[in-house]
Amino acid sequence: MARDLPPQDVTLVSTTALLVAKKTLNPEAAYDLLDAASAVHGVPSFFASRGDFPNQRVEDFPITEETRRYFKTGRPFLQNYLPFWLANFIEQRFVILLPAIAIFFALVQMLPRIHAYHMRSRLARWYQEIKLLEDDILVTKAPDAQQRLQWQTALQDIEACVMALAIPQTFIRDIYVLKHAIRMVADSIDPRVPTAIAPEDCSRII
Repeated sequence: MARDLPPQDVTLVSTTALLVAKKTLNPEAAYDLLDAASAVHGVPSFFASRGDFPNQRVEDFPITEETRRYFKTGRPFLQNYLPFWLANFIEQRFVILLPAIAIFFALVQMLPRIHAYHMRSRLARWYQEIKLLEDDILVTKAPDAQQRLQWQTALQDIEACVMALAIPQTFIRDIYVLKHAIRMVADSIDPRVPTAIAPEDCSRII
């Protein structure tokens, strides 16, 4: 009695004030009401700690999506800088825009890889042609002049096609390696017979 305190906590029954609005309430007005209620009743008092009121601990009435969002993240950030209708429009479509932006950036990052794969695939085709021709040369023990001429003609056709390729600057090293492979195979046919290449032919660098 002297300290005016019970010896243990006692659960009391009391009523709770509710802030209720009609479904037709404008969402912008709902945010204003929540701001005002938080400013007035959100301060600590004898009966409540800071931020206890207003709250969502209610079962008698449904809670609107705006109210849930307010208690979760506060007033939407864009509403501080944009008109309510525009900020609300952006927020409602943010769920769709965010995945779309993520997919867009993923595609932008993948495009150079796809392009590089396509260019290497084009070069790999001619490497395969050279490899087949080289295997034919190696298995032929005593080629005659006609056979050598066929090989040289095939190599000249391959080199002409390689020189006609439109190659980006980043793949210039690959094209020179391919040309070097062609010359090595040409030398293996007959080192005394150089491969004739038209001087006006050249690779197109893009």
